[in-house]
Amino acid sequence: MGIREDKNKQAEAYLQYLVANLNSGEVLPPLRQMMRDSGLGRNVLENALRKLEASHKLKIRARSGIYVIGEDGGPDENYVDIIACSEINYLNSSIPGCFALRLLNTILSEVATHSYIPRLHRVNYYALVTEYAELIQKQKIRRAILLMPHHNDIPRLFAAAGVPHVVILPRYYPDRGPAVIDSPEIVEIQLNHLFEHGHRKIGFIHSVDLGMDFLTGLLRRESFYRFMGEHALPVHPEWVIHYTLDHSKLRERFDLMFSTSEHPTAIVVEDWVLKSVYTCMNERGLEIGKDISIISSDGQVGGLTPLPASVINSPVKIAELGWSFFEQSLKEPDFSAIDSVEPGIQEGQSVATL
Repeated sequence: MGIREDKNKQAEAYLQYLVANLNSGEVLPPLRQMMRDSGLGRNVLENALRKLEASHKLKIRARSGIYVIGEDGGPDENYVDIIACSEINYLNSSIPGCFALRLLNTILSEVATHSYIPRLHRVNYYALVTEYAELIQKQKIRRAILLMPHHNDIPRLFAAAGVPHVVILPRYYPDRGPAVIDSPEIVEIQLNHLFEHGHRKIGFIHSVDLGMDFLTGLLRRESFYRFMGEHALPVHPEWVIHYTLDHSKLRERFDLMFSTSEHPTAIVVEDWVLKSVYTCMNERGLEIGKDISIISSDGQVGGLTPLPASVINSPVKIAELGWSFFEQSLKEPDFSAIDSVEPGIQEGQSVATL
């Protein structure tokens, strides 16, 4: 797919998402705001708007606005509902290149590419599971993509309602598919990369929250300890710290990490805390890629110098595999498959060779 065609698909997906989440007669945001929110140019958005107007989904009124035209919204409507499950601000990140947002945008584009209309719903982590059943009934959901649910009971409700669906990156291990799960190799690839560059004293920032279901975080932390144990490498308690987005608390945890006579030469992190980690290292006067090495995971965070080394969880590959499972579930109600995509590595300049 060429760059222009790809941009056109992104614009159509973005506008269809807006249309699907507005009622008949409501107005779309101003063009300038849509350009800013989508990251797309004026021409590509105007072309997509004209296409939607020609298909009678929008009405463009000069000096008035762009209005949604009503549809019957019946159960046979050509919608695919994307449910951001168990959501705690993972769609509100301001981090450029944040993995969760890139994954959502890629899924929206995948849905639009196959001539469906995406509708996005968000359900809070603390919501009762019954809220999903209410959502199915209220929105007349007939096809669903479940993004990052934290419990098996969520897809079971969709199965019980006869809704074909696929689960994308569940925070538990699914008892049946179709599901695209987190790659079990990510932390091992990170550590092997550091090991090959001579690092033996390695710190780790984990995302395990007591009282919250998050098997992915537990498995990643387990992978770290297993790798270090298998290679007879030391792990001091201060070297493994819990993430926080509170900068002062993160600084205190790094104070402990670096207070011992021995401290890590490298740190393993996830993309959504990477910017804060860079800031803390700069505050300590440590030059990243020289005095301290850092390797990230999942997304490609922009705007950081030096360019971070990262093990990339490809949103494109995940969305493509998820869609192939989803299409199969439409054809075969009993279809069940569980698989992950192979991550790649971005070398970057944040890892020194010792």
